[in-house]
Amino acid sequence: MGKANRLGLALAGLVVVMALFSAGSRLITVHQQTSDWALWPRAVPSKVQFADRDYSCGREAKLAVAADDGGLGPGDAALQGLSVRGKTAGGADIYASAAAVPPVIKVLADEGVYGCTLMGGP
Repeated sequence: MGKANRLGLALAGLVVVMALFSAGSRLITVHQQTSDWALWPRAVPSKVQFADRDYSCGREAKLAVAADDGGLGPGDAALQGLSVRGKTAGGADIYASAAAVPPVIKVLADEGVYGCTLMGGP
């Protein structure tokens, strides 16, 4: 095997190692934010960070389903009395009351409204 072939293999190996490192780093970052093992966060992740606290938002927490015409929005009954207070790591709107640390927040995603409960103590 010639010197050029060894150099090419070494460079290819380096590219593969860097790609694996980058993907692994991204997986760890998303996991720390959302508790999900994914390269990109879902709109409604398992864990949402809001007001310096963590909220549990499992897929079973769906409160309202979007209509066929996509009619679900801020005027929906599940969101009444709440205002947009932030976004999830995946970009969905977080609705909450004016309380400093609300016990429940709601997340409006394309597929519906999800209720998320405060993790840990008050």
